[in-house]
Amino acid sequence: MKQTYFGLFLFASVCVLNGCTPILWTVNNPNDRAGHQEVVEAYTDEIQSAFEYKNASLSTQSSSGVSAGVGLPSEGIGFIGKENVYFVTAGGDTLLSLNALMKNIPLRTVGSDKYIDIHLVSDYQGYGNAAFNQFLYIRTRQAASALTDEEKSTLASASFSLRDGYYQRTVEIKGIIIRKERFRGGIPGESSLDGSYRVRFLRNQYVSGSYGGKLAFNVLMTPVTLAGDILLLPLYLVLFTGN
Repeated sequence: MKQTYFGLFLFASVCVLNGCTPILWTVNNPNDRAGHQEVVEAYTDEIQSAFEYKNASLSTQSSSGVSAGVGLPSEGIGFIGKENVYFVTAGGDTLLSLNALMKNIPLRTVGSDKYIDIHLVSDYQGYGNAAFNQFLYIRTRQAASALTDEEKSTLASASFSLRDGYYQRTVEIKGIIIRKERFRGGIPGESSLDGSYRVRFLRNQYVSGSYGGKLAFNVLMTPVTLAGDILLLPLYLVLFTGN
């Protein structure tokens, strides 16, 4: 019987001595360099006015002097911010109609209260082009119960539907961004919007695995996990001696 208890004791000792510390170094392996994607802020701007374009021909020039054409539809809507000009290639008319609708019925985008978040589909560069593509989730600021029958009818005509107590709709927008400083002499047909809109452009950033960060974390945490292993061993000893 004593040999049985002694064998069990040895097995438990091995398990304890190979306890928390090896698990930490296995789970948080500093040799694992696998990265991941993060969404980060590229820049912010304030949209102040709009314009219509037709048969517009745009070309840009890089810092090295290479020129390239910018693909635009035959006609569309554009917006002007403090820093950039935004040629909307899809969803522009809808944005203008929503801007007009907001004169009577307050609307907001679902998400940030401070910004309208839009994702870039190519990196933003100070002297280069960027493109954006975003599904905007828009809803009324007031609950449906606080709206009049006339307001509900107007929203329904504007493709809003009642969900979760609010009138909501989704709009997909696409477009191209050009630095405002590249336009000399202003943009013809520019007209002010009823209010300014703060927009925040986001981009995906690849973050590589951090060898140094994981190693430093493991070194800092190892004394703690060793203490856990050391404390567990007397506990097992007490359990065995109690029998």
